[in-house]
Amino acid sequence: MKEGKITDKLPPVLPLVLYNGEKEWKAGVSMADLLHPDCPDTLKPYQPEIQFFLLDEKRVPVSDDDISSDNLVAPIFALEQADHKNLYTTFLLLKRVLESSPEFADIAQAFIAYVTAVTRAEERDPSIKVKSLDEVEIMLSKKIDNWIAEGEAKGKKEGKKEGKIEGKIEGKIEGRKEAQLAIALALLQKGLDKAMIAEATELSLEEIEDLAKNV
Repeated sequence: MKEGKITDKLPPVLPLVLYNGEKEWKAGVSMADLLHPDCPDTLKPYQPEIQFFLLDEKRVPVSDDDISSDNLVAPIFALEQADHKNLYTTFLLLKRVLESSPEFADIAQAFIAYVTAVTRAEERDPSIKVKSLDEVEIMLSKKIDNWIAEGEAKGKKEGKKEGKIEGKIEGKIEGRKEAQLAIALALLQKGLDKAMIAEATELSLEEIEDLAKNV
């Protein structure tokens, strides 16, 4: 069609499903796989069986070699897959590609509008307006600093909490041990058999023997 050829046929198509869900896609790669099997006989001849190309954004392998000035898809997918540790550096790669050519200007503006909408929702402030990729970079840098600070504070808090729990557990164990020894001592003073006392108190026979020395 680009060559100016006139035809009464439709151009070829590539059915594409772009998926960015957290869970892996397991629904099949054809329309037939997605349709309910209980279909009336009168409709069966009209059910589409077309296959589609699945692009699972979060599971497409992306390496640094894939990211170049003429490949916008790779840094976008890399950003989808990024975690807190490499989010900032991945954004810088995307920013470099978006700024590499005027033809990406509209995409850059769409990305900025997206960041504005997300930030307004997170901060609950409709007046926020992000104007450039440089502002996105500054905001992201500050957010990562906040994540690091929150992570360190959470780690300290969990460490203290864990210490308290361990202290309580140790206290309970020590208290239970003292109670067992006190009961065993009382039973020894009554002249009960040492083996029976060990079984009743769940202490070892050696512990009962040592305790008997003090009776």
